[in-house]
Amino acid sequence: MRILEENGYTVTGLDMSGDMLAIARSRVKGDLVQQDMRRIKLGKTFDAVICLGAGFTYMQRDDDVENVLNSFHRHLNDDGVLLFDNFDAERFNHDRFGRWEEETQRFDDLTITRRTRSSDWDSSSDTWTVDWVWRIEDDDGVKIVHDSQRLKAFRHTYLREKLVEAGFSGVELLRGRRLLVKAEKRVG
Repeated sequence: MRILEENGYTVTGLDMSGDMLAIARSRVKGDLVQQDMRRIKLGKTFDAVICLGAGFTYMQRDDDVENVLNSFHRHLNDDGVLLFDNFDAERFNHDRFGRWEEETQRFDDLTITRRTRSSDWDSSSDTWTVDWVWRIEDDDGVKIVHDSQRLKAFRHTYLREKLVEAGFSGVELLRGRRLLVKAEKRVG
């Protein structure tokens, strides 16, 4: 959000985690809302909806995917753009499973260290388990947060089908390290 704001955009951020919103509140000017992306109710629309950081991987069931995409579509202006990333099920890398990986990011007075371990790939559902340990350090001290979730990678054909069903057109699926999806809400 901060990068968008620094470039003149007005932004609204959404997260289910109160902890993550608390961190963001001291760093951005935009509105921050605690909601589930499957049921967004903001009462306004936007030129773009951006869902990066693989937040879409939490959608396990077809109805979850449909609810998120419909929610995104409802919150876009006509000719608005949806951009989100996810893991590509057809190119999923299992080599790093079982090992803890660590990444640290520093923002002004805040240091966040994330330890991540993936395991238990299920090729029949394209899902796996991720364990996280977050160390959040700021002027007030250190907070440790543990989390474990089942995540899902998606196939191109499935995403294209669900985006079209939700009313999107101009769907582009770009392959890179992650699957990047761009779709448009076209008028007429």
